[in-house]
Amino acid sequence: MADNKKDEEKKAADAVTDDEEESEEEIPQDELDNNLLEACRNNSIDDTEFWLDKGGNPAYEKDGWNTVLWAACNGNEQLLRVLHRRGALN
Repeated sequence: MADNKKDEEKKAADAVTDDEEESEEEIPQDELDNNLLEACRNNSIDDTEFWLDKGGNPAYEKDGWNTVLWAACNGNEQLLRVLHRRGALN
């Protein structure tokens, strides 16, 4: 009887782990990059750091615009520094 209870507890714990893994689905690279570019266009340091942490490419370019160009056009020196630290200018 005790073994059955342990088996049920293990199954429940495994189910929680499976749910956690499913909630962290991999985001396609093009979506990461587009969201990062949009965050820079919107002059949002927090969103930019979020998408960089998720794996967005700091050197991504679309339609002639890149993250550094958006930050510079917005006059956001702090955002430029974040992008530089993350490899956008390498």
